[in-house]
Amino acid sequence: MNGAQELPQDWSGYRSRIADLLQAALVTHGFDVADLVANALVMVAEREGGLEEPLRVRTGSWEAAACRSLIAGASAGLDLPEFKERAL
Repeated sequence: MNGAQELPQDWSGYRSRIADLLQAALVTHGFDVADLVANALVMVAEREGGLEEPLRVRTGSWEAAACRSLIAGASAGLDLPEFKERAL
């Protein structure tokens, strides 16, 4: 990870914090959570250097396939050459 903290073995705390943030975005602010998640994945991909980077731990999983589709769709209108070349 490019300068990111190492994550602990127990992911439950991170999942809970992410869920809390998404719920607050939806309930308190009326945000489009699907758009928020998709664009957050694009930001991680940009920061890490490419479309596949957020997926590198489990590239063949169904979760990675779904996230790959979100990243490709959310980055379609952006000027990101690597993403355009690798988009689905």
